[in-house]
Amino acid sequence: MLSLNLLPPQEKETVALVAAKQKIISWNTSFLFLILIFFGLLASVWVCLRIQLNSIETILQETESGQQGQAYVSFKKQVEEANRNLEDLNKLQESIKSYSPPFEALGELVPPVGLFFSRLFLDKNILTIEGRADNRDVL
Repeated sequence: MLSLNLLPPQEKETVALVAAKQKIISWNTSFLFLILIFFGLLASVWVCLRIQLNSIETILQETESGQQGQAYVSFKKQVEEANRNLEDLNKLQESIKSYSPPFEALGELVPPVGLFFSRLFLDKNILTIEGRADNRDVL
């Protein structure tokens, strides 16, 4: 097929601009349509998940109100109480001071024979040691 374009240059530009404008409008319309479809799918998924969540919540409430549910709630409370007790125990263990390093250092200073400790006192970060030695030279 043969097509002759005998229009003046200005009208050729106008025809080309109109064609480009129609092409842009068709692409934008297609893109907008795809976005609307996508949002429609998202909305339908949201509605389905919401329905399932509501049904699961009602089943959970019915289960908790029944006899097995009461046992479950009781067991859950016991577990929470045990967890609180374990947290308190952990805090207590973390707050305990370690007195092992001073005794280890003291053990390295003590000669192997002739020195005996009878009492150790700790009062306001002051360590008092009582004991006896076989002779003065051991001290």
